Amino acid sequence: MGVLDRIRCDVPSDWASDFSQCLYEWQGLEAGALALFAAIVGAAYLQKQVRQAEEHRDDELKRRRIAAIVALPLTLARTSEMLQSIANEIAERYEKLLENPSADDSIIVIGAGVTTFDPVEFPDENVRAFQDFVESLTNEHDIAHVAQLIASIQVLLARLRSFDPREVALERTLVSLMLACAWAAHLNDSLYDHARSVGAEPFSTSERDSTKDWAKVKAKSHSLLFFRRNPDPMMTVLNETIDRYAANGSSPWITARNND
Repeated sequence: MGVLDRIRCDVPSDWASDFSQCLYEWQGLEAGALALFAAIVGAAYLQKQVRQAEEHRDDELKRRRIAAIVALPLTLARTSEMLQSIANEIAERYEKLLENPSADDSIIVIGAGVTTFDPVEFPDENVRAFQDFVESLTNEHDIAHVAQLIASIQVLLARLRSFDPREVALERTLVSLMLACAWAAHLNDSLYDHARSVGAEPFSTSERDSTKDWAKVKAKSHSLLFFRRNPDPMMTVLNETIDRYAANGSSPWITARNND
């Protein structure tokens, strides 16, 4: 018996007149073909559902992004006003400290005339607005930028609550608070351009250059002090401190901060 004889089917020669017998003999192949066809149809339908779900998700994300960005400028303005107010209070305490020298006019009297800060709370409406904004983001660096802003504000407010005017290194503490305030204000201000557009262009970057970051902090600290009656004394100390941090390779980013 040859190979062809072994694999031949038992379909009768007169299959045209007895088609049911042909179907019976080939039912395994028929079932397999039907299963393959069903699988192809099912895969195509599933792919269509996945595509529709992705389009729906993208549309939903776009709508949420637009809604979040529309409200963002007001949130940024409220945050900017809060940080400017904090900067003013820090500057007032620094100026008060310099107005009370010791008897030999060479050593600053510890805490002379300096008071604690009134409690400052970050408004819940700002928290919700930033939360909605973050939920509309997809770029991880943009998300990290907003997270850094919120963390910087949280740390700054905590430091203000724990401020003790009787501590020895009071001038250094006030300078450090101003730098923290300037960093948070810079992060907040850098969102304004993005808030004016509903485009999806990222507003942050993965590059962290400590020299450039400290230059931005310096510029913002000058801006916060610009309208003070006599900003020069604090600006001078701020410049010296920032230059030292930049030379040491320290970073203003909280997750990487290692400043003296």
